[in-house]
Amino acid sequence: MTLSYRQLADEVEVERYQHTDELVGAFQKARDFARFIEQTDGTPQKLCLASHDWAAT
Repeated sequence: MTLSYRQLADEVEVERYQHTDELVGAFQKARDFARFIEQTDGTPQKLCLASHDWAAT
């Protein structure tokens, strides 16, 4: 069985946990790696398309 999910909305909102240095570092590492892949391989990465609101509520 193959499942296929398609994003229908133009925008999505997510929340991520950033209350420890490890979690902050993990997200930064993921963004850095996504940029590296785009620059070296030319493959677009969705993480690089995202805009981020760093405000804590």
